[in-house]
Amino acid sequence: QIVEQKNKIQNKMDLHTIGKPIGKATAALFIIFGWQLLGIIIGAILVGLWSLFYEGINLQHDIMGIGLLAGDILALWYFLKRKKIPIHWGNIKKDDQKSTILNVLIMGLGLIVIFSYLEEFLSLNMPPELDDLFNVLSFRLDGILSICIFGPIVEELALRGVVLPNMLVIFKKPWLAIFVTAMLFGMIHMNIAQMIGAVLAGIILSWLAYQTGSLIPSILLHILNNSISTLLQWIAPDVKLLSDIPYSVNLILLIAGIILFSYGIKKLYSLFVHYDTLTQCEPEKLEVKNG
Repeated sequence: QIVEQKNKIQNKMDLHTIGKPIGKATAALFIIFGWQLLGIIIGAILVGLWSLFYEGINLQHDIMGIGLLAGDILALWYFLKRKKIPIHWGNIKKDDQKSTILNVLIMGLGLIVIFSYLEEFLSLNMPPELDDLFNVLSFRLDGILSICIFGPIVEELALRGVVLPNMLVIFKKPWLAIFVTAMLFGMIHMNIAQMIGAVLAGIILSWLAYQTGSLIPSILLHILNNSISTLLQWIAPDVKLLSDIPYSVNLILLIAGIILFSYGIKKLYSLFVHYDTLTQCEPEKLEVKNG
């Protein structure tokens, strides 16, 4: 009976210990949607007032464009000022910073090429309504700012700045914390077409943050991915890689993508192999650090 009581007490202690990081990680995800909802409400008010004086306004597009940007700016303020999630170089040495940026760009370009072929091969298409909204926002200044800059920064602050460290507290094993964070990153996109790519990209993004203790590499990669997706929407919105491009060109592009990704990831690994920032922290310290 004494042993059973001790086990019950220990289980309660474990649940209590796990409860706080789970709550923080969950809250970070809901906060993103909460600020976006508030931003859309603000956008609706502004567009509604605007429509009283000007004709020819597309209410849906204007509300979503202004609202998403407003929500991202509010979320960015919240994570930086209220939660004080730092954006710094972490353990990346000053001499390695330029190499880190260059190799993240190289690896990112290769990753985008590989993902493009994977998405088309698996016939991963966004829902028509979401695809139409993305197409419209890709040609609006507020949409471009939200998709290419503010959105990626906010998601990295939430996922890699809050969720990942707290997952490390819960699971202790880095690979498991990275995988769970990537899964959550995929789930917040809420559609299968983006989810698969987001999970795979999330593993790379989380690995970068874990290895360096810095959000800068993952933010750069995230911005690069979204910016190129938007650029392709401008210059070749209807081009299909596997059907509209000759096989020989396809093969060259795919091989080039694999080479770029392999080269970049190898260089980054050689830079970061001695970094073990987050695993050297005690769970209590890690929790306070990301409090």
